[in-house]
This record gives sequence, structure tokens and C-alpha cells, in this order.
Amino acid sequence: MKEKVNKVPFDVENFNPDSGIWNLCSQYCSRYNTDFVNEEDVRTLERIQRQSNISLRKLFSNFRLGMLMGIFLETEKINASGTLETASGPMNFNYSFAPTQKVRWELRPTLDLRPSDTWSLRLRPYFKLPLPWEWQNTVTYNNVMMYNVYYDNAPQRIYVPDPSTGAPLLFSANKKHSLFSFNFRVEF
Repeated sequence: MKEKVNKVPFDVENFNPDSGIWNLCSQYCSRYNTDFVNEEDVRTLERIQRQSNISLRKLFSNFRLGMLMGIFLETEKINASGTLETASGPMNFNYSFAPTQKVRWELRPTLDLRPSDTWSLRLRPYFKLPLPWEWQNTVTYNNVMMYNVYYDNAPQRIYVPDPSTGAPLLFSANKKHSLFSFNFRVEF
């Protein structure tokens, strides 16, 4: 494929209207009463050929390693439900937490292996992390009880009173969510 893209060298040296590929082009253009290709057209063709070579290299490479880093704003609105153990037995509890907005940064490493044209392995994990000063998340109850979480995806939490004793119970949204994707493709 690359040989076909590079078959004709689109460079300024071949821009001579008296010889080379541009001579053929000028003869063709004159048949249809159109203008001859100018130097701007040559630069455009060179750029397209260069971009095509880069795309082909990415598409057909046997090994690719990369890293994407970025910053984004995440908005979260949680409606949680669950069961809490109280003094009088299990109790269902629902709570709608206030919306939050957090600035985060992300890492997306890329590893592509293509040992043959028939199969390939692509590993592209996604990590979202807090900004450095947001590693701790604290929930308090009447300035007496405190609960700290020292990791990034701290779920929304709240203390609720036990209906029988009035003792505080910690209610938390799900602590973990994950996504697993598996693609399988067959081509003929």
C-alpha cells in the first residue's frame, strides 16, 4: 500500500512543466482548457502524501505504544439505595446526594501488538485521578464522629440516625464501579 502512495514523488523538483509528472499533467490540463498545476497545489499534494504515509504507518505497524494525558471536569449526581443494619434489624434506605463537580486528570496508556495480519492485541486502560490536593474526603456527624477516605473515587457518604437508638450509621453509595469491554471481529 505504501509503495502505491509513494509511486509518484510530489515535490518541487518534479514541478518542471517541461518534464516529469507535471509535464503529463500540463498536457492533460491543456486538453480540457484548465489551468496548469501551481506550486500551492504541489505543496497540498506533498502534505497529503506525507499524511497518508503517517496513517499507513499507524494502521499497519506491528507495535504501538502511547500515552494520553488530560484534565477534565466531572459532574456527578448520585441517587443511592441500600440496606443498613440497625438495632431493630435491616432497614432499606434511599438518599439523593447533592450534585458535585470535580476537576480530575486522566491517563490513557496505549499498547497495540500486531504480530500478524490475522490477529492483534490492543490494551487501552483508562485511569482518572484526583488533583493532588484532593486525596482525602471527610464526612462528619455533629462534630463528634468523622470518617475519612484516602482514595480518589470516594463515594458520597452520609451519617443517618438509627431509628431505634439514634446512633449514627454511615450510609454510602457504591464504592466501586467498573467497565469491561471485549470486542471480537471477523472479516472476510
